[in-house]
Amino acid sequence: AAAAVWAPADDAQPLAEVPQFPFLPASPLSPSPPSRPPLPPFQLDPSTLETAVREFLDRWWVRLQVMGLHTALRGRQIDHVCWRCATGEEYTAALKALIAAGHSVAGTSIIGGRAITTVELMTPIVWREWLVPAVEVPMPKAGRPKPRGFEHAEVALMVGG
Repeated sequence: AAAAVWAPADDAQPLAEVPQFPFLPASPLSPSPPSRPPLPPFQLDPSTLETAVREFLDRWWVRLQVMGLHTALRGRQIDHVCWRCATGEEYTAALKALIAAGHSVAGTSIIGGRAITTVELMTPIVWREWLVPAVEVPMPKAGRPKPRGFEHAEVALMVGG
């Protein structure tokens, strides 16, 4: 079991357990991760999207705190979260599920030889002090499959316009 970690003084709330990250040295605060069950068949369920995004962002926040990057988010905007698909079929199914739930495609770009689609959520997901207005769904690159699930959150750190 991982040890509970407490936030810096400016955040008086206890944090979730800290998992082991391969890019960080082992410490008493980062024990070996528990073994994970195999991934279920592909499923991006719009009815649980809000909960899934919040859970992902909670884990993301812990990583930011461990790396000392969390304070850079104050006053910034989360542009989107990214849902990775392992196959082209999963990409198509994810987009169909989001559209069927009433969300809309904001745009699709070809980047690095594959489609990356941004889906604007009908209602942005509220997480802590931020709103998450969109989900990015990239088509996996041929021959370079990625594990399915949320991969990253993109934050605009620019100042000005």
